[in-house]
Amino acid sequence: MRGTDGYFHNTTASVSVNHFISDKWNNTFRSSHDNRDSAAQNFYTTFISDTATEKVTSLWKHLHLGYKATKHSFTFDAGYKSVKDHFLYNNKSTTNENKSNLLQGLAVHNYQPSEKISITTGANWISKQITSNDSGNHTCSQLAGFATLNHLAAKNFYVNPAIRAKWTESIG
Repeated sequence: MRGTDGYFHNTTASVSVNHFISDKWNNTFRSSHDNRDSAAQNFYTTFISDTATEKVTSLWKHLHLGYKATKHSFTFDAGYKSVKDHFLYNNKSTTNENKSNLLQGLAVHNYQPSEKISITTGANWISKQITSNDSGNHTCSQLAGFATLNHLAAKNFYVNPAIRAKWTESIG
């Protein structure tokens, strides 16, 4: 390597807990923290001036709530992830600093009135945010609702009509 020593310093810590509240309800929590610091020389370019280093730090959290009964089930999942990326092309350049956040939720209800029919409905929400000194700042939110019918019409033959309506902040 030119002008730098090659290295990888990677550290990850994670934890997960699942708790059964009752015979029908459970909740889960997961979290992870990750640090990656490395020599990134010639990872993005082949130029001789490239003696890059990059440090990426991420934090991820997930919460789950679930319910299951004879004909009904319901799940709610929420997730959050943040990432910080510091990239230095060489010691004479300016550090590119990027920060992103992602927050999302998903709620799903399933109803099975018979052995041949199940109806699934739900909603999904996503919110993204990126701030960057080299690529600009961006945000985007989305919201969607959906419904699906799963019908066993004949042996090994399913009919699955579905509908999804979606709103996106930038296009409506």
